[in-house]
Amino acid sequence: MGGINCKSNCYGEDVEYLAVVEQYTVSTDSWQALPSMRTARRDAAAGFFDGRLYVAGGCNNRGGTSSTACDALDSVEVFDVASNAWSTGPAMLTARHGHGIGICPGLGLLAFGGSAQPGIMNNPTPAASSELYVVSGSQQAVGWKFVGNLSVPRYGLMKGFGLNVGGDIYAVGGSTFKPGSLNPSTTVEKFSCQQAALSNQAGRSVEA
Repeated sequence: MGGINCKSNCYGEDVEYLAVVEQYTVSTDSWQALPSMRTARRDAAAGFFDGRLYVAGGCNNRGGTSSTACDALDSVEVFDVASNAWSTGPAMLTARHGHGIGICPGLGLLAFGGSAQPGIMNNPTPAASSELYVVSGSQQAVGWKFVGNLSVPRYGLMKGFGLNVGGDIYAVGGSTFKPGSLNPSTTVEKFSCQQAALSNQAGRSVEA
């Protein structure tokens, strides 16, 4: 979903931001077009929860063609597989791109890291914050809320996907801030979905 048409230069001033969505079917080894997103975006993060695909954040040039001026988005779009249609979800509390999304089974989605600054290859300043999007069993969202910070702020976390192993979400790698260049990180941190679920039931905040 989304991305850019680089044309002659992926990091230049003449790129096309895409809203297109395609689905790959393993059994037929083929792709097919799905309805496009409402907003063109690149470096978004996505997660599948309870029959719905959530695409959060990313960046675009708001109608322009510059790659270096890619502005962070806080918007969320939701694709319902059953109805084959997109709807608008509640915006994240922080606009971000190059972040990760992890799934907490039975609870919701966790967005972490990334950056609110424009641009991709200029190594924008990483964000430390993480926020949880709680979804009830009836799929009625009750909103995003901050749930602590990464101990090491990082950008470009696995290009959007967090790993869930044994009820924990892992934030793997990414890059830390270093003016003028990318600075790859070997840091791995984990977030406890079980602790988040208990804290949500009790109405308490959660630390990553």
